[in-house]
Amino acid sequence: MFTQIMTLQMSLSWPLAWLWIFWTPLSAVATTTVPAPISVDPSERFEGNDGPWSTFAIRVGTPAQDVRVLVAMASQETWVVSPGGCVAGEPSDCQTLRGGTFNLNTSSTWLPTKDIWNNTGIYVLSNEIGNYLGNDATGEYGFDTVGLSWSGTGPTLNRTIVASFIDTSYYLGEFGISPRSTNFTVTNDNSSALDDPQPSYLSLLKQNNYIPSVSWGYQTGSYYRSQSYPNAYGSLVLGGFDTGRFTGSPLSMNMGTDQGRELLVGIQGIAFDDTSTSSSLLQTPILAALDSTQADIWLPLDTCQLFEEAFGIMWNDTAQMYLLNDTVHNALLAQDPSVSFKLGSSTSGGSTLSITLPYGAFDLTADYPLVANSTLYFPLKRAANSTQFTLGRAFMQEAYIWADYERYNFSLAQAQWPPATPHLIAIQPLATTNNTSRSNLSSGLSDGVISGIVVAIVAVVLIAIGVGAVLAIRKRRRKGYPTSPPNSDEDPAAAHSHHALNQIELEDTGARRTEMDALESQKAQLDAIDSMVKPLVEMPADMAAELPAEMPAQEVRLKLAASALAGEMPGRFESDGG
Repeated sequence: MFTQIMTLQMSLSWPLAWLWIFWTPLSAVATTTVPAPISVDPSERFEGNDGPWSTFAIRVGTPAQDVRVLVAMASQETWVVSPGGCVAGEPSDCQTLRGGTFNLNTSSTWLPTKDIWNNTGIYVLSNEIGNYLGNDATGEYGFDTVGLSWSGTGPTLNRTIVASFIDTSYYLGEFGISPRSTNFTVTNDNSSALDDPQPSYLSLLKQNNYIPSVSWGYQTGSYYRSQSYPNAYGSLVLGGFDTGRFTGSPLSMNMGTDQGRELLVGIQGIAFDDTSTSSSLLQTPILAALDSTQADIWLPLDTCQLFEEAFGIMWNDTAQMYLLNDTVHNALLAQDPSVSFKLGSSTSGGSTLSITLPYGAFDLTADYPLVANSTLYFPLKRAANSTQFTLGRAFMQEAYIWADYERYNFSLAQAQWPPATPHLIAIQPLATTNNTSRSNLSSGLSDGVISGIVVAIVAVVLIAIGVGAVLAIRKRRRKGYPTSPPNSDEDPAAAHSHHALNQIELEDTGARRTEMDALESQKAQLDAIDSMVKPLVEMPADMAAELPAEMPAQEVRLKLAASALAGEMPGRFESDGG
């Protein structure tokens, strides 16, 4: 009896081992809710004084005040226009033109920084790229409640950084999506602000489990495309990206080390094309920052001069802009030229991507207070030095970008027009001791699939028990025990001879029979397991497509374990220590 029990235990040892391997990560997944990416609603308006741009809807303060803002990739804060930004002498519809205003005095949750650190509360709007470009606009800083989307379906966070401003350098408010923290400096003896960095809105979303990771995907939208396509508004996804907004193979690269200018690309070439000519507009490759806080493309002077020759445009020193008259504008519409930017992770070599901008992307209008009267302009600026090389919103009309700040990389692709049906992909967080199973397994396995795997494992164990019992009985028989006792009428000597003869016959064929029985038993067992596990290993294509490119260690272990149960196990399985 003891031998039978030991045989049964040995026959069950390997499925129980696999059950343990499965159960550790799956039990954690089953009890952890993984947040989905958040799509922020566009306001369904195009507005601005440097061109018509797609704005987004947010709610600020208590009670909530609805405002429309642009997306700021280079900022980590929420900026809203103060009622003081619309005074006597401004257009009568100034507040509407500026996306609505926020009155901090009527918000019961407004907490000014001056009440915390006993300072003035006035700071330069935090935007390194804007500072490089000479913008030193200021705002009154504090903390308040900010919610995403007017519908109320988006999350609302308390005590987030808000700056109320009146300066027209930024005509519309902006919603910062950088994850950098903000450090408030003070000029008095209260230096606690220096040791108290304030988290960004994006970081707070992750901390509060609203999004899966510190990441986003963004496309600025396009007014000129809206003349042909109904859904040309901007797209902002927090915690992931939308595959319906780009086409072709993306270019992925590491972020730069310059704080505030992390999204740095190499411009290896700029090509001009129209129906009759083509030419190069870039003599020397450069590095440029991607920025959605301003409209223009800032390039070296010699490159700007090549643009002037190709497009027939002229620089206006007073306005510091390329202003167009009707004659030039109409000629360009008829000519319909395009410009292609050849981009890479550096100024030469490596993988590259071409983003093509038709003339419509440059066909913009400037309004008060940039100019006295509405005027056509070309969104190109003469950069004073390399810190000003920038690709602004005009470029973003034809590009889709998503950024993963946990892995410190980002990707660029050509925008798709018209946009396809939205398909949000979550960017999973980096695996840690506390969230390894959640971050790695949830990317491709739904709760239903996980439950199916657990049920299958239980079934596997039950099958193994049954098969183990059969194997134990067969092994007992092979050891020489007769299936029935010898005839009682037979004398002891004959009985002994009968048993000896059986034993000789077993010894003669035992090795081959034992081997064949073992193979048949193993095959039956593995076939049963394979029928249950194989459908779970072979995930649907749309689910497999959402798996990260580099399959994390625990997911590798899960797949290997499933393969093992399907009879495809390699000779040795090493634990990853997770």
